[in-house]
Amino acid sequence: DSNSLLRTVERLLIANSPSLMKPIKSVQGEAIRWACGFIRNVTFLGEVSVVDHNINKDRSNDSSYGDNVNNSSNNDTSSANDYLSGNSGRQGVISRESIEEICTLISTTEIPRLLVQYVRDSPYPTIKWTKDSLEDISLGVMCNLAQWTSSREALRRAGAVQSLEKIEGLAGIHGYR
Repeated sequence: DSNSLLRTVERLLIANSPSLMKPIKSVQGEAIRWACGFIRNVTFLGEVSVVDHNINKDRSNDSSYGDNVNNSSNNDTSSANDYLSGNSGRQGVISRESIEEICTLISTTEIPRLLVQYVRDSPYPTIKWTKDSLEDISLGVMCNLAQWTSSREALRRAGAVQSLEKIEGLAGIHGYR
């Protein structure tokens, strides 16, 4: 469906990609980064945990937050939350089948090719890629898509293997991914 949200995001990426060649930040570049962040979030398959929202109220004072997410003294399980709700913005449970279906749909678009392009043609050295930069987000989406056969094949056709070879083994988290 040409009016679907996925096709709209695809058109946004295609239309604004030329703005990435400019040396300054732009609204178009930020639109691309946010669109890729949206794709990263909907393709993320993570562990989901039911926790009490009281745990999440003040994470900064709780040094055991990361280790004991499920240890709540209140057994109210009416609120579903996932480990990355602060990072991904997503709450609740999304089935593996749904994530796979989303990734399969994405693999039928130009999005895998564009993600590979953003990583391959980055004007910044890998060591300068920051958390939530376009390159970091694109690499994260590529990792998410690589989990499923159909979308993995779309990444291969887009040249992901060749573009990732240049960063594989480099220092930092991006070379590790």
